[in-house]
Parts: sequence; C-alpha cells; structure tokens
Amino acid sequence: MRDRPIGVWILTILAGLQFVLAIGHFLQGLGILPYVVGGPQDIGDHKVFYLIVWALLIWVWGWVTWALYTLNPQGWLVVMLAAGFAAVFNFINMAAATQATPDLTLTFIVDVVIFAYALLPSTQKAFGLKDKLPPLNPK
Repeated sequence: MRDRPIGVWILTILAGLQFVLAIGHFLQGLGILPYVVGGPQDIGDHKVFYLIVWALLIWVWGWVTWALYTLNPQGWLVVMLAAGFAAVFNFINMAAATQATPDLTLTFIVDVVIFAYALLPSTQKAFGLKDKLPPLNPK
C-alpha cells in the first residue's frame, strides 16, 4: 500500500464527515431526527426526491471514503463529482427552502472544501494522476 500524504487523510476524513452528515439529513427527511431550527419541515411533494438524493449520497460518500482510504484513482474522480453535485444540490435546497439553511450550511461548506482540496496538484499526485490529467491553465 502506498504512503498517504496528510492531505489525503484530510480528504478522507472530510468524506467520512459527509457520509455521517448525509445519514443525518436522510434521517431528518424521514422525520426520525429533528431539524435544528423550527419544527417539522414540510417539504411537500419533493420529500421523495429529497430522500432519494440523500440515500444516494449516503452510498456515494461511503464508497468515496473507502476509495480515498485505499488510494483508488477512481475515488478522486468520484469525490469531485460527488462534492460538486452535493454542493449544487445543497445550494439549490438552501435557496429554495430557507428554513433548511441552518441544517445544510455545514454540509455545503464541507462539499466546497472537498471540491477545492481535490483540485490541488498535490492531491492529484497522491493518486498518481498528476501527469495523466490535462493542465488547468494550458499555454
């Protein structure tokens, strides 16, 4: 097994945190855990979509955490896709349902940090992708 730089450990821990937060948001959608602000939230007809998205994100963040821990190169791509999708999903949810903003703020911030950190050249190098990807600033 290759050596993991501290940055990969940080990324793995953040992905694990997202896994735990996704479980919490899923349980909030089911009504098992309370929301931080206000009483029960009425998401209306979108509750099924909300639960499906969080169930998928639980599965994705679980796999991503394992892939980052084992330095699977596919994990880098999936963490980029998952963090990007989750950040957009959380942003839209916070903009449309302002009562959910306090509950989703931490998840949104962690998604953005993961996405930005995964773009660093040192992170790409740890997964053996540094020379295989096109440069971000072509000359």
